[in-house]
Amino acid sequence: MVAHKKPGLRVLEVDLSQPQEPENASSLWLESGYNAARGACAKHYFASADARAVVAVQSAHLDGPNSEFAATDFRAAEIAGLEEGGFNYALVRLSSAQQQLDEVSLGQALRHVRKSLADDGLAVFVLGLGKEAPADLQTATLAAGFTRAWVTSHVALAQVPAELNAASEDEKQTVFRLQLTASDSDVSAQAEAALVKLDRWNVVKVADPSQLPPRSKVLVLDELDVAIITQLDNRQWEVLQQLVRLQCNLVWVTAGAQMKVSAPEKAAIQGFLRVLRNEEPQLRLISLDVESATGGATPAAIDAALRLLAELARQRQANGATAEEDNELVERCGVIHVARVRPDATVNRAAREEAVGRAAELVDLHSASNMIRLRAERIGSIDSLHFVEASSEPLPLGSNRVEVEVMAAGVNFKEVAVTVGIVPENENLLGYEAAGVVVRVSPDVTAFKPGQRVVVFERGAHANRIIATTGRVRHIPDSMTFEEAASVPLIYMTSLWSLYRIARVRKGSRVLIHSAAGGVGLSAIQLCQHAGAEVFATVGTQDKREFLISQLNIPEDHIFSSRSRAFGDQILAATDGKGVDVVLNSLTGDLLDESWRIIAYGGTMVEIGKKDILDKNSLAMEPFRRNVTFASLDLSAHEITDEEFADLMAEVFGLIECGHVKPVWPRKIFSFTDIPSAFRLLRTGTHIGKIVLSDGPYPRIKVPVRPAPRTMRLRVDASYLIIGGLRGLCSSLAIHLAKNGAKHIAVLSRSGHDDPQSQKVVRDLHSLGAQVDLLRGDVCNLEDVRAAFAATSAPIAGIVQGAMVLRDRVFESMSVEEYHQALGCKIPGTLNLHRVSLELGLNLDFFTLLSSISGLTGSKGQANYAAGNAFMDSFAAYRRGLGLAATSVDLGVIQDVGYMAERDELQQRYDATVWHAINERLLRKIFGHAVILDQKDQNNTGRGRAHVITGIRVPLPEGSSLLRDPRFSALQLRGLQQAGGSGSGGRASDRAKDIQAIMLMLRSKAEPAAVLDAVVDVINRYLMTSLRLSEPLDAARPLSIYGIDSLAAVEFRNWLRADLGVDLSTLEIMNSPSLRSICEKVISKISLA
Repeated sequence: MVAHKKPGLRVLEVDLSQPQEPENASSLWLESGYNAARGACAKHYFASADARAVVAVQSAHLDGPNSEFAATDFRAAEIAGLEEGGFNYALVRLSSAQQQLDEVSLGQALRHVRKSLADDGLAVFVLGLGKEAPADLQTATLAAGFTRAWVTSHVALAQVPAELNAASEDEKQTVFRLQLTASDSDVSAQAEAALVKLDRWNVVKVADPSQLPPRSKVLVLDELDVAIITQLDNRQWEVLQQLVRLQCNLVWVTAGAQMKVSAPEKAAIQGFLRVLRNEEPQLRLISLDVESATGGATPAAIDAALRLLAELARQRQANGATAEEDNELVERCGVIHVARVRPDATVNRAAREEAVGRAAELVDLHSASNMIRLRAERIGSIDSLHFVEASSEPLPLGSNRVEVEVMAAGVNFKEVAVTVGIVPENENLLGYEAAGVVVRVSPDVTAFKPGQRVVVFERGAHANRIIATTGRVRHIPDSMTFEEAASVPLIYMTSLWSLYRIARVRKGSRVLIHSAAGGVGLSAIQLCQHAGAEVFATVGTQDKREFLISQLNIPEDHIFSSRSRAFGDQILAATDGKGVDVVLNSLTGDLLDESWRIIAYGGTMVEIGKKDILDKNSLAMEPFRRNVTFASLDLSAHEITDEEFADLMAEVFGLIECGHVKPVWPRKIFSFTDIPSAFRLLRTGTHIGKIVLSDGPYPRIKVPVRPAPRTMRLRVDASYLIIGGLRGLCSSLAIHLAKNGAKHIAVLSRSGHDDPQSQKVVRDLHSLGAQVDLLRGDVCNLEDVRAAFAATSAPIAGIVQGAMVLRDRVFESMSVEEYHQALGCKIPGTLNLHRVSLELGLNLDFFTLLSSISGLTGSKGQANYAAGNAFMDSFAAYRRGLGLAATSVDLGVIQDVGYMAERDELQQRYDATVWHAINERLLRKIFGHAVILDQKDQNNTGRGRAHVITGIRVPLPEGSSLLRDPRFSALQLRGLQQAGGSGSGGRASDRAKDIQAIMLMLRSKAEPAAVLDAVVDVINRYLMTSLRLSEPLDAARPLSIYGIDSLAAVEFRNWLRADLGVDLSTLEIMNSPSLRSICEKVISKISLA
């Protein structure tokens, strides 16, 4: 609460607890849950007598905004360098150990705290759980110079006296109660009588401002009863202008216009007075909104407002200026509230989520009704693999589609290559093959039914559900497990197409199969053996060689190494120089060239890899003299038809079901919760057989899932009504609605829609599939509004109130007609829309009010416009209080569309260092967020959600005119970026904290050897995880002996770049003589800027 009232809070935190374990010391301020208060803090100073405790707290909060840390003993007789009066809030931790301190030490500590606090400062003493305050604490605080002290069992508060500036309590002051209405209301008279009873004010009632002395203190109570400001007549208007000419200071009292709103029309005075404060800065104009006109707390609240007015007037008379004091007060339950503009956590979080995605939530993968897919969030990093919600609602099925719940999914090298950035394909649709159970089918599908067991070949198979056309789905026999079925499609269809259809393998064909112990290799061997071909194979390890010999009966002299070019001459020797008829190739570079060199006369080489193709490498022409064929195959090609896939799958599964071939073995099963480990194993190339993801049939597993982005939910059978025509902002929002699925858009305008700009927008809406109802009428006319609601082609489900009339003029020269012309479409118009929607019983999905920053900041020359916009802000809260949808959006400077965009002179009024220009794209985003807020929180009556402020830069620059108003003071300070929004309570990962420590060591110019050891430790632990090593790497040995290949080097490079800001080439990583030398190079490239 202190931080709310004083956003520039200067906090002194003193730890007197004498912790037994200093390394576990903590900060009450930095570890509290009040992010906004911490972020708005101008200064935080942590002090403890134990240096180890100071280091522990500093290390835990290296990014603490505006924090300083010092080893200072407040129990000492003197403290050097302590800033006297430099803080206005002290937070002191006590404990049971404090009770044993002698009276002198306790007194000295309290005196130092008191000395450090400014006038009107507050100290809070916090005891540990289960501890009681020392009996003499209250006496000691008073003795130290605090004027008031409150002590409870666990917390004590003490206050520093404020400098006495106000007039004597015994001196009565005169206030003139100005009556604006023709006859005085009972409510106003009762409030006046109650104020008189306080015996502090001489209240003089006047109706004619000519009776007022210049610079009088004036009280207006009329709006305790009725909304005068929206119904001003000529006489009342002249009275208000006369008050300004007389330089009168004013307290204007309303009831029910703020917070829990019951009378939104009365809020118009807020915008009106904000403009007057800017136009007439010498005036003191205070607004007070009370909870009830006849409430018991109302007289005291009016008295408090008048005393504030008197103090502000006294300050100006004394020195010609006043301190920055609040001018807008709200009383609720006897407590006076003041407003503060702060970063909106909800809206700012939505903006961040749009850029980086929403925070992950633990979700039962298979019980979720929405589709959840695996995606690589950062190309180059296997660690960035995350499940994401494809849509916030179940996806619709198109024709000829089947939806399958995935029980098992095959993992192939292609997914790894896409993830680490070797193959440029869609990282949002990983996986190609899965097996599971049908859950939905299109109405036109008869071959499949829910509950049937099937296998699917389709992009995005690493998911809980997958939708595919029927040609990519096949029934599986009851004897086949989901894991077996999921291991089949990609490898067997690749092998069969390559060997049988392209290379036409037959009995006696000599076939060279590279990487023969992998999934494709093992399936190819079985197909070749079924055809009677002679198999030659290459593998990378002895284990794989032995597996082929023992399990697939490949002769030992037919197995060669895939690590060197030696296999070429060896195969030529084994075939009497003839070479092989077929090569199924997945090797690259020189090894590909060697395979091509040994192709026999009339032979065929089928390339199933991608690297050399993507690198656009060349191919030797000499083998073509032997009438050979070089072909390639990529089953992910979009040109392959469903009919071809259906034919392939039928042939593959026919061979399996007849027993000619089997699903490859062994199969390494990984849980859906451990996909990165599966990818890392596949990347190493050390496994044999096939890798499959599975947790068994119908598993109950929870995985972190990033929810789908929040989007507008628009109904195709409803109409959306836009007030304000199809020029300017409203035209852009109409297009945005249509692009997001709105099929019926109604537009109400006074001037019609025959102009060329409106007609162009209508054509654009039609092209987007939207029907447009063009309605002519005045939103200020209730009958026109009723007619518009009746004329729409579908029931209205949402309203955009964008009507605007500008009659800009400074208040002293503005006429009452100009005032009401600008006010009409904002207040009566909005109330008419509200009334008719209630008459028709419409449950609106959203009611978006396009308000303006003018109503919040009080733009000069816009007292009328600002009054209307302040009403809109309050009206949105009023509807929310009724459980109805409404959001008011205070729009700032609109850059490239609308009224201001067409007038350069208006844009030049706004300082770009204070105002953030809103372009059309950002405008649509803001509108979308407003609609989402309505749809998400339609029954939320809490503060803040119904009012969105845009266009103000954060932090505000020093010297900004907005900072003269305390409402905006919280936007000036550093640390707001940390405070505003995420609400994440978790700490950074251990690795991130270690990196922070390294940066701190470098900045502190720590011993180079210590820095090197720290970097070696962090990188060693990263590589252990990345390379799946059980023991740390030897820092003196090269990385190559640990199996780091080009893929691992790419991922390591990307991690260095992302987490340490260091750019190393993969060549530097691969050729480095040792881990230690790499770490030295990393240190040399770390930037501390």
